[in-house]
Amino acid sequence: MRLAIPVGGADIPPSPLTRRVQFLEDKVERLEQLPARIDVIELQILQLRGEVRVEFSATRESLDGLRDGLRGEMQQLHAQALARIALTEQALLLEMGQLDERAASRDAETRRVMRVLYEDLIDRIATLGEGSRRPE
Repeated sequence: MRLAIPVGGADIPPSPLTRRVQFLEDKVERLEQLPARIDVIELQILQLRGEVRVEFSATRESLDGLRDGLRGEMQQLHAQALARIALTEQALLLEMGQLDERAASRDAETRRVMRVLYEDLIDRIATLGEGSRRPE
C-alpha cells in the first residue's frame, strides 16, 4: 500500500519519512503473520512425527516377523542337517563294519595261504635234505 498525498490533482511522491513508515508497516504486517505460519509448521512437524512413529512401528513388526520366520527356518534346516548327519554316520558305520569283515576274511585267507606255502617249503627242504644225504 502506497501513500500518496494528492495535491491539486497531481500525486506527490512520498517523502523519505513516509517511505520509511510504509516500510516499517509492511515489515510489521509480515511479522504479525509469523505466529500463524509457525503454528502451521508446528502442526506439520507433529503430523510427521506421528507418521514416522507409525511407520517405524510397522517396520519393527515386519522385521520381527521376518526374524521369527528366519529363526524357524534355521531351526528346521538345523534339524534336517542333524538327521542327514545321523544317516550318513549310520551308513559309514555299516560300510566300515563290512570293510572290517572283508579285511578279517582276507587276513584269514592270507594266513591260510601262508601256512600252506610254509608247509610246502618245509616239505621241499626235507625232500632236498634226503636227496643230498649219502648212504654209508
